[in-house]
Amino acid sequence: MLAFMLAAVIVGSMLAGAQYIKTDPTPPAPPPPPLPPIDSIMLPSPVQQTVPQGYEELMAREFANYLATPSNVRTVTDYDPATGCYVIRTRVGDMDITTPFILTPQQYNDWQTRKSMQEYYRKRNSEALTQKEKQ
Repeated sequence: MLAFMLAAVIVGSMLAGAQYIKTDPTPPAPPPPPLPPIDSIMLPSPVQQTVPQGYEELMAREFANYLATPSNVRTVTDYDPATGCYVIRTRVGDMDITTPFILTPQQYNDWQTRKSMQEYYRKRNSEALTQKEKQ
């Protein structure tokens, strides 16, 4: 019986040693290439930004007209009497969704003038289209 147990221990240790056979490890897979910056991603139908991020963007270009701004997103202007400047915030409810930016009184007047001119010409264009349909 002792011989049988000794043989079982020897065979067991040989089998146990078999699971630790050293092999040449394969090198790890190379890391994936880095993702391109978000600005350089080509979308099938590019989507323009709908909310300005600063004064330069506010005055430089038009924002996407084909995307309707959701009814719960509001751009709010607050006057700060301590600095004499205007703070522009884009909010959903009471939470800011963009970084607020500050306009000097001259910048604010330029922005309001541009905004009123855009609304005026948009109204004139829509009237011209509806009058053309009436004729």
